[in-house]
Amino acid sequence: MGALGIGLIIFVDSAWVAGVSVVLWGLGASLGFPLTISAASDTGP
Repeated sequence: MGALGIGLIIFVDSAWVAGVSVVLWGLGASLGFPLTISAASDTGP
């Protein structure tokens, strides 16, 4: 979702699409970071 949001901001020139893109970007970041930390803690040395 984060990549979709960033892509929309780059390629679409509309204010309301930019607002939706920022929401998608934020959701992608908020869901991806905890998942990455959780996966990193599951692996052993």
